[in-house]
Amino acid sequence: MNRSETTILEMTFSLDNSRFACGTDDGFMVYAIDPLGDTPLIAREFGGGISCVEVLEDTNIVALVGGGNSPQYDYNKVIIYDDNRDCNVVEIQLKNRVLNVKLTRDRIVVCTSERVLVYDFQSLELVIERRTYKNSNGIVAVGTLDGQPVLVCLGETLGCINIYIGFNDPVIINAHDNDIQCITLSSDNTKLATASSKGTLIRIWDVRSGVEIKCVRRGASHTDVHSLSFSKDDQYLSLTSSSQTLHIFSTIPEETSYWNLSSKILYEKSLCSMRIPETYSIATFGNQPNTIRAFGATGTYYKFSFSPNQGTGREEGIDRFLMDSF
Repeated sequence: MNRSETTILEMTFSLDNSRFACGTDDGFMVYAIDPLGDTPLIAREFGGGISCVEVLEDTNIVALVGGGNSPQYDYNKVIIYDDNRDCNVVEIQLKNRVLNVKLTRDRIVVCTSERVLVYDFQSLELVIERRTYKNSNGIVAVGTLDGQPVLVCLGETLGCINIYIGFNDPVIINAHDNDIQCITLSSDNTKLATASSKGTLIRIWDVRSGVEIKCVRRGASHTDVHSLSFSKDDQYLSLTSSSQTLHIFSTIPEETSYWNLSSKILYEKSLCSMRIPETYSIATFGNQPNTIRAFGATGTYYKFSFSPNQGTGREEGIDRFLMDSF
């Protein structure tokens, strides 16, 4: 198939932010993020669409869900694919359509529109199942904290987030007044960033206590937030959205983050912003300090750098990740 005719259905980063994966209407690809490399680490053409793809860190194990007009697999199935063996090694069938999958080395986390299910990776036993508020975007995040698994999912009411540490009673956060649009955990899993469907305010929370650490403003107009990502040292937070702009925020709490002036609350704005000419894009931080790597739905790879002291950012280069052929 001509890659120029290929439609990207999904783009994700591995939990350790070392790999980028994209599902298309005829297969999937996995790349190293920084540097991108000339060829993908994994590339498979199935002939059917993949709407959800999640790579297990730096391994050859990938979770797949069918999608598009001609799905490779049923919408309600999770396929664990071993690229070394070029075969499916696990199949989990659910009653409802699968919207998202997250992989750790001991868990498979699956999202449907109203439930989050956690399976043991080895035995495939269902470990935990939680009902959520309507979750059309498959919002979920996983990690490890203090040696215990962390599961972050929607609560049962609008704008609510539940944080399970060790699958005990949840830490409950009333995060936003609107639907939750995007969430992400920091690299050490001690902080959580959330954005609502309004896309104006981004809130950062302490995972253990559920206390708000900081609130920053992206802008005043509505936008769909596509990605949030913490830097490796957790000092910065990136955001991409339908406004075709990449924002960088400081995560360090400051007394001036927001204050009351004539009964009007003013929020700290981004350190800098850069344009990404894409209707949909996701971004994460590069291996070098103050660098960003972004991927657009047109199959384009963007390299940016920023200066937090000067409050500036610039584009360093553009490349293509969508191959001409597999």
